Amino acid sequence: MKDLYIEKIGNLLKKKREERGLNFDQISKDLKINPAYLSCLEEGDIKKTPALVFFKGFLKNYGNYLGLDGEELVNILTKDILREKDDREYPFEESVSREENKKRIIKISFLAFIAILIIFSWARVYHINYKKNIEIEKRKASNFNALTTAKEMALHEEKKRILTDSSNISKEDIITIKVNNDSWVELIFDNNKIFQGLLFKGEKRDFPYKKGMRLKLGNAGGVELLVKGVVKKDLGKDGEVKEILID
Repeated sequence: MKDLYIEKIGNLLKKKREERGLNFDQISKDLKINPAYLSCLEEGDIKKTPALVFFKGFLKNYGNYLGLDGEELVNILTKDILREKDDREYPFEESVSREENKKRIIKISFLAFIAILIIFSWARVYHINYKKNIEIEKRKASNFNALTTAKEMALHEEKKRILTDSSNISKEDIITIKVNNDSWVELIFDNNKIFQGLLFKGEKRDFPYKKGMRLKLGNAGGVELLVKGVVKKDLGKDGEVKEILID
């Protein structure tokens, strides 16, 4: 029988995913997590993941991806559920046993399991890096190094100028992003990301105003926007993912 807290967290993840119209295949490509493990998170089935540490990592990344606080989800799970489940389902984390032989067998089994995981992970990372290095070499050979193109350099300098030039800025020259409920925020100007990150309830950020900026929100209903001192109302509904053009 599943624990109540696991079911609640799983239902929350599923609800957020469905609100945003996402499927496991799409999320798997973005997070590099097997779709089967994403399903396990929503079902609260820890046994079907490789190990407890993987379950926690998947939960944190998946929660953040959906605009939730992934770290807090892991904390709730750890404090209220997994402490008891560790003793029952993951022998390598149980209390020191009085039977020394049993203790020695458990320790050896755990180390062997970790060694296998490390080897598997190293092989996977090596393969991925190998393919990336081949692609990088191809791009260099064709003089397509993005860091040295005139366009990328211009975008980089524009970003530095926007973020560092604070002279002669008044309330009429800024936009203010105020977060009433946690939301993912991206501020883009001329295809250059001025800001990207998860803002929490109560946070407020000011940026120099530039006509044509685009604001992407992961929770439009939880964000207030002031443009040159003017409040922009009704940005969207709670949980709605929306992009806004700032004119």
